Amino acid sequence: GLLEGQKMSSSKGHVILPGEAIDKFGADTTRFFLLNSAEPWQDYDWREDQVQNTHDQLRRFWTRAEDTIDREVPDGAGDELQHIDRWLLSKLQTTIEDASDSLERFETRTASQAAFYNFEEHLKWYRRRADLDRPGAAWTLREVLRTRLRLLAPFVPFMTNELHEELTGEPAEDAAWPEPDPDLQSPVTEAREQLVEDVLD
Repeated sequence: GLLEGQKMSSSKGHVILPGEAIDKFGADTTRFFLLNSAEPWQDYDWREDQVQNTHDQLRRFWTRAEDTIDREVPDGAGDELQHIDRWLLSKLQTTIEDASDSLERFETRTASQAAFYNFEEHLKWYRRRADLDRPGAAWTLREVLRTRLRLLAPFVPFMTNELHEELTGEPAEDAAWPEPDPDLQSPVTEAREQLVEDVLD
């Protein structure tokens, strides 16, 4: 690995030890940064500002997840879905496929990018387009969180286990790996929403 762009060298003292990194940033941040910064056969580059940025992103994820868990979801809310809810759920199915296929190939960076960063972009668009006060939106965000916690469990196990247990009563590591739901996949819905995005752009 590299440290701030330079090859690590224990003889020159140019090295960061795992224990030091975990003490400073936490185990989940350290693990996620290493798995997300390069594929296993590539050199990673430990840059402290990027590690801190990763820590901040995970903290924001935690805060939003807690908000989703704390929100009441009325019975039958899953029957009140609108177009934008179905769009996000369709994107979720594609994300399951992409992350699963990447992990089968041991491409940890590609898998974590799909499950975390790429889907965060979908969520950003969803929050812009959806009325988040609706019961259908609350149900959608809860379903999305439940699935993403399982997808992210290999990368940030402590955080995802805690949140998944709060949400469902069991740790993420004990839950089955998510499978795409064909009933929620809709290329037509995604194409329609892409038209909206293109017009707004």
